[in-house]
Amino acid sequence: MGRAAFSICESLLLTLLDRGLLKTEDVVDALEDAAAAHRNANGSAEHREREAAAAQVIEALIGNLPSMQQGQDTVPKDNT
Repeated sequence: MGRAAFSICESLLLTLLDRGLLKTEDVVDALEDAAAAHRNANGSAEHREREAAAAQVIEALIGNLPSMQQGQDTVPKDNT
């Protein structure tokens, strides 16, 4: 379910960027806020570990935005 949600969000962001409805800087700011929220999550060690993994996925998306805008596939590989 998580990978499907990620793909949908990625596609929506790219569409909004491609159509000029969002600026790259605004998308980066929003993604950075989301990553920080996951990084600062409270809870059990297991919960914090899952949240840190989510933050890593978001940060990878930020790093890949330029290549994504050129039409390259950037869905992170599942290393588990």
